[in-house]
Amino acid sequence: MTEPKDPHAKKSVGEMIEDVIESKQPDYTQSTETVRLTPEQEKARGRRNVVIAWSLVGFMVAVFAITVVRISQNIAAGTGT
Repeated sequence: MTEPKDPHAKKSVGEMIEDVIESKQPDYTQSTETVRLTPEQEKARGRRNVVIAWSLVGFMVAVFAITVVRISQNIAAGTGT
């Protein structure tokens, strides 16, 4: 006769892995639900996307401008090769 397992007993790594594999968790990757946005929400999403796009463009321009200025300063100071 086998003894019932003590839930507080220490388990080996293999036993813990088996417990995880055997657990029946719902698969959330196969969701069939979709969200329908209202026209107002679609417009808000579009405006938000435009703001994000312009913010990224502004950041890229700032990085480029700062790089050009610093390289120009280094060349003017004669620290270049």
